[in-house]
Amino acid sequence: MNTSLSALDVTAQEAVQGKAAQTLESRFESALPIRELGVNFWSALRYVLFNSGDNGVVIGDNGWLFTAEEFYAPANAADNVAANIKTIAAVSDALALRNVELVVVPVPSKARIHADKIQQDPDAIHRSLYDTLLRFLEGQQIAHIDTAATFGSGNGDYFFKTDTHWLPEAAALAASGLSYLKTKESGNGFTITNVSHTEHRGDLLNFISLEPWFSDLSPAPESLITYEVVSSDSEMDLFAEIPAPEVALVGTSYSANSKWNFEGALKLALDEDVMNFATEGEGPIVPMLDFIDRYLPELPELRLVVWEIPERYLAQPYPSRLPQPIPSLALNTSL
Repeated sequence: MNTSLSALDVTAQEAVQGKAAQTLESRFESALPIRELGVNFWSALRYVLFNSGDNGVVIGDNGWLFTAEEFYAPANAADNVAANIKTIAAVSDALALRNVELVVVPVPSKARIHADKIQQDPDAIHRSLYDTLLRFLEGQQIAHIDTAATFGSGNGDYFFKTDTHWLPEAAALAASGLSYLKTKESGNGFTITNVSHTEHRGDLLNFISLEPWFSDLSPAPESLITYEVVSSDSEMDLFAEIPAPEVALVGTSYSANSKWNFEGALKLALDEDVMNFATEGEGPIVPMLDFIDRYLPELPELRLVVWEIPERYLAQPYPSRLPQPIPSLALNTSL
């Protein structure tokens, strides 16, 4: 675009007074709808004719979308897996030194659980990630549940069609696998309240760029059931000292986002309060290292940490820093 003063038909004085800037802004804004239409058009063409989207998404059948992180391994993926496995061992040892039990909740990939919804196979390292993690946890005698097997015992969908995350129903099913950890001292009594049904726009829709011009080609909105979990002990003395929770939850957006309500499901399954230290956008390793460094020393009553780990993140690079002190056992861990 020619942006000289003569091309804009303004004098130098008018430019100083702002007319040039206003003219540029007007032309830029008038061009935006055309550019947006062009982007939407090519995205719609790729989506409809070639079953393809932007980088970051893999298109499945009948409106199912999957994150590319479950299919394509990054550089040095095997080294990343080995380093992350060692960190899990070090975390377990660091918690054990404080007499805190660790229980790992692996989140199987959407591509694994709903393999029937897509024709493409993940890379070899992704196909083996879940079993690699389970074999390691079993070998190191770290408490865990086999979430994929738990899902396999049920029926229906466990992930949103257009989102990377599990359904709240799947989060509740995973939490039920931890009910064996319920202690005799529990008994706060938790109940579900404020149940509502809303439309949900999955995060993977951002990778097919059909809005707004070709929104009719986009997968239909999904239904999300949201609810709160509150203590049902109505006779609790408001002035009584409330004991500190003995259970902490650490993980990714699967645990941090209240939409999926894994925290609430854990409260119901364990029948006790849960402190949530999960964070969004940082994977499972960084929140755990932060928890051990910043929060663990301030929680003398803690007895149990639930660590939610989506399998796909094991192949990603994370800081090599391990929690201190680092028992030598953690550094000699093999897969």
